Amino acid sequence: MIRNRFAICGLLIAVIASVAVAGSACGSGQDSATEEQVFATDPFGLESGLAIVEMTHQGEGDFVVNLLSARQGEAAPVPGPIKFSGDQNGGDDIEAAFALAKETGSANISRAVHIPTAGEYVFDVKADGPWTIKVEQPRPSSAPKTTNFSGEGDTVTSFFELSNGLKQVTMTNPLETKLEISLLDKDGNAVGPALVDETDEAERSPSANISTTVNIDKDGIYLFDIQANGLWTIEVADVDEQTNSTEEGPSLVPSILLALLVNLAWILIFVVVIRLRGLQRKRST
Repeated sequence: MIRNRFAICGLLIAVIASVAVAGSACGSGQDSATEEQVFATDPFGLESGLAIVEMTHQGEGDFVVNLLSARQGEAAPVPGPIKFSGDQNGGDDIEAAFALAKETGSANISRAVHIPTAGEYVFDVKADGPWTIKVEQPRPSSAPKTTNFSGEGDTVTSFFELSNGLKQVTMTNPLETKLEISLLDKDGNAVGPALVDETDEAERSPSANISTTVNIDKDGIYLFDIQANGLWTIEVADVDEQTNSTEEGPSLVPSILLALLVNLAWILIFVVVIRLRGLQRKRST
């Protein structure tokens, strides 16, 4: 299993590559009056494939984190907001850029992204207090068969195993308006379109949930990348088409037979009545 880990500590602006150490603690905090600053880290290497980025911020102002190729980092204007164009789903674009965080105040965020091409990258960070960023590139060979997940805010779930076939993915996010989840394989490739809730806040109820059906082409290891406000839950269930069709089929047969029997009974009754009337007329004559 190949794993690269990088810990980047705000204020020190250091990049540490280590397999044994996940990250280092930041220095002492700053007061709330500290002005927002833009930091650009030194370039560091990433392999192509999945990367998981964990970010924290202890300030009160804006916290913005962008991951971009080193060549883009050299040309990035500092300070001020930076606009990027890029495709998080991969491709041959070596200038890919990823907007990983855009929050205000304290934050504890994790995101999963697909690195399209191995090379050197940098973080561009806007913050007004202590911050940390840790990057991992795990390559799992096994995972539990988890089907229920819960958390809060922008989060990456743990890895889990899925068998091939149709899966029903249901998510709840009570009384919140930001909700988007993406199913990724262990290499960071998106599986199907992202699940987005566009329900108007006024129409949302606490028990509301959204769901979609995803076709899993092959058995494998997956994870969810969630962007949400507040608490959320996810449930994954198998969709058994054969069971559904057999359940629906037999349930219709008795109904049809019953209707035929009722109609046949009415026809027999009608025939009997006609015959009786015919006999009565013959007797009367």
